[in-house]
Amino acid sequence: MPVMDIAGASHIATWWASAMWRASLQGGLLLLVVWAAVRMLPRLSPSTRCWLWRIATLKLVLSLLWSTPVNLPLLPAKQSASNTSPQQPDKKLFTPLGPAGPSKPLSQSRTESTPAYLPTMLFATWMGGVLVLALRALHEFQRAARMRSGCVPVLDITVRNCYRQLYRQFTIPDPPTLLQFEGDGSPLLLGLRNPAILIPASLIESGTEDEIRMLLAHELAHYRRGDLLWCWIPAMAHLLFYFHPLVWLANREWPLDQEMACDLEAVEATNAAIGDYGEMLVKIAIQRPSVPHPGLASIRGDESLETLKRRLDAMNDLSIQPSPALRTAGVALAALACIALAPWRVVAQAARVAPVTPQTGVNQNLPKNQQNIAKGQVSPQPVSLPAVNNDKLIGDATVFSPSRSPELAGYLADLGSTDQFKRSAAVNALAESFPESYPGQRNRVVLALSAMLNDENLFIRQAAVRALAVWGGRSALPYILTALNDKEHSVRWATLDILAKLRDPRSADAVAARLSYGDGFKASPALVAIGPAAERSVLGCMNDMEWSVRMEACKILKQIGTKASLPMLQQAAADQNGLVVMAANDAIAEINKR
Repeated sequence: MPVMDIAGASHIATWWASAMWRASLQGGLLLLVVWAAVRMLPRLSPSTRCWLWRIATLKLVLSLLWSTPVNLPLLPAKQSASNTSPQQPDKKLFTPLGPAGPSKPLSQSRTESTPAYLPTMLFATWMGGVLVLALRALHEFQRAARMRSGCVPVLDITVRNCYRQLYRQFTIPDPPTLLQFEGDGSPLLLGLRNPAILIPASLIESGTEDEIRMLLAHELAHYRRGDLLWCWIPAMAHLLFYFHPLVWLANREWPLDQEMACDLEAVEATNAAIGDYGEMLVKIAIQRPSVPHPGLASIRGDESLETLKRRLDAMNDLSIQPSPALRTAGVALAALACIALAPWRVVAQAARVAPVTPQTGVNQNLPKNQQNIAKGQVSPQPVSLPAVNNDKLIGDATVFSPSRSPELAGYLADLGSTDQFKRSAAVNALAESFPESYPGQRNRVVLALSAMLNDENLFIRQAAVRALAVWGGRSALPYILTALNDKEHSVRWATLDILAKLRDPRSADAVAARLSYGDGFKASPALVAIGPAAERSVLGCMNDMEWSVRMEACKILKQIGTKASLPMLQQAAADQNGLVVMAANDAIAEINKR
């Protein structure tokens, strides 16, 4: 049986941990705000309170799935002088690759990082809980189907006439089917595709016409409000965030507010007295249902004595109309909650990227000929562009002239725009263009693109990495490697894909370092693409404190390792972790075959 791809699982778990932390924090904050608002404004309408809870639980789900937060440029723009280079790459990366000593084990520089197995363990535990809840929901749907199949149409003329009058009063053109089931219990609304209101036969026999009328009005209010559909929002939040204590608080509050909102509509529709309606609720509550009701697949009226007491207490406020100020406050709270749905973060206002001025602000880490080109000076010995190999950043004696390259001039101008859509369009256009069409402009474009690696938009940063590879090739490697430290995983993954295509041995150490930080499933192919030149860098990972990194290093050495790797692999064959031992033995066998 092949060894499981631990690197891929670790990557997924790392992404999940980051997204779950963000969603739990932002969604939990909104849940706290809603809870405080409901407590401070107890006379908010039940419908408004219910919607506030729904919006807050929707925030949890969206924050988990919406990986890119919305930037709010509320902070002042950062001051950036025009005579400074946008990036300061490592000077050592410009030196030619030559013989070097053994790489320093990466584990020595990472002594206090989060254990790699912890996100994986938490993710596996969370998945187990989600699976249990999903199976329970499936069981509830099956129970709802069985319950409905055992129902028969209501034949009582009085009940049918009362139901017909009510759904016309509620202006429902296509009302749910009215069915009855044997036994005791409370009425319930069931089914999304083919909705039906189920009434216990005992209630039809023993209940008065007014009681049946109030119960039917309550269930029709659920249907008209679309509660069966909208309750899926908090249900999904509970499925994904079952561990969150504030989600449990919301699950206790929103169904109660939902029932109160339907109580209000039922009382208004039937013109019933508050006392009579309360007595009807008590009568239904004391009947123990002989048939268990499906939870997620229906909306039912049976509840605990505590929630019944709160509903009865709230009945006293049903006749009190909220003031205009309170209604305005409710609308404002709902609007603010909707605005807060998208994940957001406060950032500095975008500042226009100023071009490098001649004679000043040139990156001193650049080779001398590139400094002259960046200053606008004529290169004393222009180098011709190779036909295929693009390993060096090329420049010639042509001074940049917008009149000669109007299209390129437009792209470079848009790179400094405050409009992120213009910046995005320009970067993507440069990533898909042919530098050979603009002779002598590679250096200038690379310098402008390097500034985009600091852009607030992750998609622009991601496209900038691709554009740098197109325009600079291996000579843009120092700029490209800085993107490996980007906070967004998608940018790092795009960078590792580019490095796999460049196959530059100088990037081996930086790529190997990503094995220890959750990007291993992208770093491994890049190291394999670099080939035996990356062997020393991978050997530096063999002493990593995380077994998953050691195992992944063995798997890489299986493909690129030479006889020089055998001593370290033989040491790994005695590792305490069985998966590392298996990977090491596989690598030893494969190297010995070569």
